[in-house]
Amino acid sequence: MHEWHGRFPGLSPDGLAAAQIFGPVTVHVWADFYAPNYGWIPVVTAFGGRFGRLENTGVIISKGRDIKIGLFPSAQKIDGYGEQWVLLHNGRADVLGTGVWNIANIRTARVKILHRSDPFPADALAGYPATPYPEAGTEQTSAFDGRQVLTWIDDATREWPDKRAALAQTAEKTPWMQSKQEPFICHMLREVVGDKKFFDISDAYVNLRVNSGKPVTTERFERMAEEIYGKPLDWFFEQWLERDELPQLKLDEVTVSKADGTWRVHGKLWQKSDSIFRLPVEVELETEEGCKRKTIWLETRSAAFEFSTPDRPKRILVDPDFNILKIQEMPPCLAELWNVYPNYTLVYGTIKEAEANKATAERFNKNYLGLGAEKIKADVDVNEADLKTKCVVLIGRPETNKVAQQFKDIFPMKFDGGKFTWQGTTYDQPTQGVAQVVENPNNAQGLMMMYAGLSPEATLKFCDLYLYDAKASFVVFDADKELLRGDWEEVDSNLYWNFKMEPSVQLKSN
Repeated sequence: MHEWHGRFPGLSPDGLAAAQIFGPVTVHVWADFYAPNYGWIPVVTAFGGRFGRLENTGVIISKGRDIKIGLFPSAQKIDGYGEQWVLLHNGRADVLGTGVWNIANIRTARVKILHRSDPFPADALAGYPATPYPEAGTEQTSAFDGRQVLTWIDDATREWPDKRAALAQTAEKTPWMQSKQEPFICHMLREVVGDKKFFDISDAYVNLRVNSGKPVTTERFERMAEEIYGKPLDWFFEQWLERDELPQLKLDEVTVSKADGTWRVHGKLWQKSDSIFRLPVEVELETEEGCKRKTIWLETRSAAFEFSTPDRPKRILVDPDFNILKIQEMPPCLAELWNVYPNYTLVYGTIKEAEANKATAERFNKNYLGLGAEKIKADVDVNEADLKTKCVVLIGRPETNKVAQQFKDIFPMKFDGGKFTWQGTTYDQPTQGVAQVVENPNNAQGLMMMYAGLSPEATLKFCDLYLYDAKASFVVFDADKELLRGDWEEVDSNLYWNFKMEPSVQLKSN
């Protein structure tokens, strides 16, 4: 946690106002913090140290006693970040979000682990973010994002020819990864049985656990799921809970032809893993007029698929929403910045707009990273070792930053002075800018990011828009508005196919 020297409006006489979670909430681990001149305050640890299989680092104050605070400190705008504050009263935090300031100057903590995990799916259901009972008039939705889990798996296996061995080593060295994969399994179960039956299964499990007061075995949960679903699910639990490998998919034998005004696309999905999984795989065909999707049940080594459309096809993509737990090469993501904490070098440009570039780097470090000033370097002071850092963040476009100029060709979005272009669209307004990330060419396990506005004011907007949290390879913005976000397409060539042909030409993959 960070320490703030000075006083804010709304503080109580003993200097306590509000605190907030840093990272996601995890359960079962409790601790106490010692506040000077006050005493011990119960807290929940979250996202900052690991206990058992669950991730629990950082802290969130969840007071077991009242501490009087000033009026509405969360409404105070402190450097534009007052909205991050959370009122604490009546023994609890009103709202949980991200970011934290340690106003109480807490430096001492004691932790007691109260948690012993029930068998699957206890922690998995607790860690699966979904909206089981939406408000009237809205659809049942899931906040689950499989991308982060697939990125972790990719990081752990990409350099290994033997993917099964890589998974085994990852399971041994980082057992908490299981707690990341298990909610994914819940998500896939929901995809198989459908929303209503999934939540009926979840409710039945919770009721049995609460009423019996005893852990529910995985075998009992499986029988319960089959009873509600009405079909066997032994194949599902066997492949996801008992095997030591994950699926690997390949798109192949793609052909496209046109006859009588209709385009026909044929292809095959293959399983490259040693064992055969039973998978509902979504395949997307992008055309010049939009997208079409269909689900292919892949239950053998391969399965064929076909699309017919009056519109010229542009691309095929396998599992576009990352709904299958598998091994695949993932595009770099801006939010991966937090995966390498605190291994950063922030490089601000001095060729032009040096004051704004430096202020952006300092503000980002002070308000979000909370690291020492040594993390910040002027572009003229960067050495070879700095460029090998796990995450190099370039502040300022190539026209203003010497290092951004040096590496401009590795970024897909190209700058030309005070403008940049992407997919045929040119952005040239002084209120516009982009955040983009690629793999660090100086560190095979690292990232290189560019935060660049087309004016000093646009660059300074970087922190306000929370672009460092974007689950995308790039974000284009204009003032306070996001214009576009997305991923670099051509990452895992096994899972996409681009059509580049004349209308009368038929192509076939190798």
